[in-house]
Amino acid sequence: MLVDFEGRRWTLETARISYRHAMGIQSHTGMAIGDWQDTITGFADDGQGGVKVELKAAWLPAIGALYWLMRMQNGDPVPFDDLDFEVTPFYNAFLDGLGAEIQKLLDEAKAAKEAEAGPTPPPPPSPQGDPPSGAQSSPTPDRKPRPAPAEAATGS
Repeated sequence: MLVDFEGRRWTLETARISYRHAMGIQSHTGMAIGDWQDTITGFADDGQGGVKVELKAAWLPAIGALYWLMRMQNGDPVPFDDLDFEVTPFYNAFLDGLGAEIQKLLDEAKAAKEAEAGPTPPPPPSPQGDPPSGAQSSPTPDRKPRPAPAEAATGS
């Protein structure tokens, strides 16, 4: 995913983490990688089929590790003890990048589904066909045909 933060566009991969980075995250947060990944989003099941934001006490160290990982993955290493960044703007930039990545995946899935379904066929013609332009339509049981303008003027 892409994260726009500190006037720069960073790449960030939370699903593909090297062993070295995983060990760094675990040693500084005390969390296994799966728990860390669950903690960084702050999303939890609301018990009704939806999600709610639930920031745990471990959220702040998890966000610090996320920032550290982003820097490490972009060749800009910084020791954990030297981390200093604006937490809320970083988290918002991360969520924006995550949202864009999710939208990209949804768009790709929709395009694949549409390609699999093939082109949409044209609608079938109406049973009687459409009357030619300017022609009167046939009367329906509850409607009488209108006389043509010349017939209305002569009364015939």
